[in-house]
Amino acid sequence: MKNIFKSALVLVATVSVVACNVENIGTTYDPAEHGSAVSFVQTVVNNTTLPASTTSYNVVIGRSNASVAETVNLTSTLPDGICPSSVSFAAGESSANIVLDLSTLNVGTTCKGVIAIDGQADFSRDAINVTLAKAYEWTSLGTGEFLENFWEGFVADVEIIKAEGFDIYRVLNPYAEASKGTGKGPAYIQFEIVDKAKGIVHFDTFTTNFDYDDGGHFVKGYRPSEASASYAAYDDYSLIDSNYYVALVPYWYVDGVGGWGVKYGYTIGIALPGAPKSIVDWFDENGLL
Repeated sequence: MKNIFKSALVLVATVSVVACNVENIGTTYDPAEHGSAVSFVQTVVNNTTLPASTTSYNVVIGRSNASVAETVNLTSTLPDGICPSSVSFAAGESSANIVLDLSTLNVGTTCKGVIAIDGQADFSRDAINVTLAKAYEWTSLGTGEFLENFWEGFVADVEIIKAEGFDIYRVLNPYAEASKGTGKGPAYIQFEIVDKAKGIVHFDTFTTNFDYDDGGHFVKGYRPSEASASYAAYDDYSLIDSNYYVALVPYWYVDGVGGWGVKYGYTIGIALPGAPKSIVDWFDENGLL
């Protein structure tokens, strides 16, 4: 690229664990000690890469005595409508699924909460912490351009991907060619077109690989409202033009040190794949260099 600027629980029967990222599965359940208790087979479920098409998720619960049918009441701090109020075992079943309804969970939104067995608090697995999220599905648009116009001054070819079904984009490894960068930099910069008619773009705060004082104080590009609520109006300064050219206007700041505020002269530029002219030419025509 060219620079152009300077365990599982032991129950009467074995219970299969199907959840991802399971933690704390190893305690042996002893019926002699705990009686015929009902218990979760883990204490934590953490899956934040569910496909966008996911509509339900199973949390496994088990019991030591499977001789009769049984219904167990549940309490939950998950958002309303996601967790049922009870789960039932048929006679002979040592495990059952608590089916969580994720049909209304938006992609990119994290769902957190605790599910507990109502009225049972004498065993370590009477509750489970749940964190679930649907991940975006990404498609590569090809090669675009990234213009760093604040700290060092360079332009680089970058891969740009788009979330399927959403106006959300990621510029991958934007600072990989920063000759003055000493940190690893962000894996991507993510931005979203929030108002197509006005061309307004919002981006997620990112950390560059520029060390302000060689002391591990790296320059951050804050979305203005994330730097301070008083700067929220500046969020709408970031724009997309002609469906190809993006200007991001961060609040540049070094945590614990200070910052440079929000200025168009400190703008980051992005040209999406297929742009008819370079991002440098577009910036020059619009007085941003």
